[in-house]
Amino acid sequence: MTVHPQPYIPGSAPRSLPLSRFLPPLPEGMITAWLREHAQILPGSWLFDPLGASPVMVIEAARAGYRVAVTTTNPVLSFVIEVLAAAPRENDLQAALTSLAILRRGEVRLETELRALYETRCRKCSAIVPTDGYLWERDAVEPYACLYHCPVCNDEGEHPPTEFDLEKLHSLGSYKLHYARALERVNVGDEQTRQGAEDALKTILPRQLYVISTLINKTATVRLSASEKNRLYALILSVCDQGNVLYAWPSARSRPRQLTIPPRFRENNLWTAFESASQQWQSDQPPIEVTRWPQLPSGQSGICIYTGRPGALLAETNTPSFEAMLSVLPRPSQAFWTYSALWSGWLWGQEAVLPMKSALERRRYDWNWYAEAIYYLFGQLRSLPAGIPFLHILPELVPGFLEAAMLASGKAGLQLQGLALNAEEDIAQLIWHTVKKLPFEIDSSMKTVLQEGMIAHLEARGEPASQIQLELAGLAELPYQNYQNTPSTAEQLDKIQNTIREILDNREILLRDDHPDRPQTRRTWWPVDGLDPAASPLADKVEKYILEQLNQTPAVNEKVLFPKLYAAFPGLLTPSAEMVHTILSSYAHILSDPPPVWQLNEQERPQTRQTDMQRIQQEILKLGKQLNYFVEVSEASIWWTDHHRRKFVYHCFPSSMIHHYVQEQTPLPVGCHGVLVFPGSRSRLLAYKLDHNPWLAQTVEKDWTLLKFRHLREFVSKGNPTRTRWMEHLEMDPPLREEATQMRFFT
Repeated sequence: MTVHPQPYIPGSAPRSLPLSRFLPPLPEGMITAWLREHAQILPGSWLFDPLGASPVMVIEAARAGYRVAVTTTNPVLSFVIEVLAAAPRENDLQAALTSLAILRRGEVRLETELRALYETRCRKCSAIVPTDGYLWERDAVEPYACLYHCPVCNDEGEHPPTEFDLEKLHSLGSYKLHYARALERVNVGDEQTRQGAEDALKTILPRQLYVISTLINKTATVRLSASEKNRLYALILSVCDQGNVLYAWPSARSRPRQLTIPPRFRENNLWTAFESASQQWQSDQPPIEVTRWPQLPSGQSGICIYTGRPGALLAETNTPSFEAMLSVLPRPSQAFWTYSALWSGWLWGQEAVLPMKSALERRRYDWNWYAEAIYYLFGQLRSLPAGIPFLHILPELVPGFLEAAMLASGKAGLQLQGLALNAEEDIAQLIWHTVKKLPFEIDSSMKTVLQEGMIAHLEARGEPASQIQLELAGLAELPYQNYQNTPSTAEQLDKIQNTIREILDNREILLRDDHPDRPQTRRTWWPVDGLDPAASPLADKVEKYILEQLNQTPAVNEKVLFPKLYAAFPGLLTPSAEMVHTILSSYAHILSDPPPVWQLNEQERPQTRQTDMQRIQQEILKLGKQLNYFVEVSEASIWWTDHHRRKFVYHCFPSSMIHHYVQEQTPLPVGCHGVLVFPGSRSRLLAYKLDHNPWLAQTVEKDWTLLKFRHLREFVSKGNPTRTRWMEHLEMDPPLREEATQMRFFT
């Protein structure tokens, strides 16, 4: 199997969109760049998304000038695509909100009633103010705290609830009536489905259900056009998203996958959520045409939604000819699919729940289930012609996700052609092709193939690698077509996972960084026999490349630099942004921002550094003679010898590329002390490299001392040097500029 490393395609940070905490995150611009620059698909071509898991991806492709067919059985996902593609304006969304807010319930406007449910009395000045929310403990019948900010006296924070707060909570009337209506709207006459709905309703508080039910019921009494009703439903859908207890407290980022109530959670102010929802749905882009099958978009761009499975669409007589396929593969989420079934029934009735029945019936979505589901869906693509590229984007990557997705895709008859991985962002980009006749593969041992792929990547990398990097390197080499006739995808996945675990745990093959201060997700592995001393580590290669760019041009724009780096270091060698910024800040300064534009520091210019190097070498030669050592220069090394025994070896260098010196001269002669002499501006970069390369750090800690140019000059300037004082001075120089921050070495 030949898998080509591809340049990683960058994108900008995704904007906050509706249901963001449930949908797979996708950097903006990634899809457009792949279609135009990498796959070179002409605008106007037909694309196919057989998963429909990312409305953002579908809309970006259509907005870039393509026609996209998308299949999904989830009414919520279809609805999000339609509304976002319509690009509603802020004033239209506010008009939809107002049409509901002005309705009356008895003598009171709906807005007044629902707003009052989330009002409290300021503990300091007694003003009536809106709450930001309430804090609860699991299984409690009342909140333990109220959150608010008083605009009158600026009192804010957590406060115990008062009788005023609790009276509002208990003034909602009969919860059973709202509960029964909510349950009935998703009742499709199946006991197992009903039980799933009941379990989901346990994650919605009475006040939350009251507000959601009131908004939905009142919507039915307003005369609205189809587009106006869609905008109102969009705002209500955001309220549904905010109206559950899956907001762990305190938590900066909540991405729930299971319907598991946190020990402590936040109850959001749902009227505030209703008022602010327009910020997520509004757009200043032109609208995109969206049709429902069998109607197709009339222009050269647009979206066609097929409510069903991919195989059913491909069996239709007038299905378009697709030039490419693309999907964002989501992590399995019981929470999202269960809520989607509830929300579909509440907004569109029982008929909308029928395609979602299995979501209410299933309690657990593990990787075995996921592999079977993806295999089933992608297996329906076998009727397509051979050679169609299929881009998979896997965000929020973890080992189980990668293993299941790779096995399911390969076993379904797709052939892996290219890959790129950004381990820092946890995103993989995999390019598969449809094939008609799978090539013959030798049925070699799974363990042998996985292990050889991992070792080959470590040799190419020249430094330790993470679990995800090693797994993808091995999984890319597996002949998945050999697994097509196996009885169970789940059994095959178990075998792959167990084999990978066996390789990673075998200390006769790989060593692992087990430093107690290092998070488990940052562990790295390297061959038990070490890496090739003659091969430069990836970090050194990236440093050299960036330094060349800084020397070649007066200003380096990050937006230009990163794509160049990704092209120079493709596939599994994608350098992290942290590495790149650490290198840049070691040599250069920012001229302008944004986007950051870097310029080489004056003292880092080649001629200046060369002069500096010569002076430092002369200082070492002079100091050695003052300490009564015999001094000799051998290539790039300076040796201090006493009674024919080498006592010190010094390597002076302007960069942080110490691997060559350390590995070629380790172990040092018995009794010899190695000293690496470097500019102080390289301190942070060296510390970064040693922290991320425990194999190298182990050797440095054992045999070498790091010494800055400045620290050497300080010793020389004091005069009256002695050997004892010199040894003490060497031990005093911290590797970082800030002594409080020490690098972590391998132990």
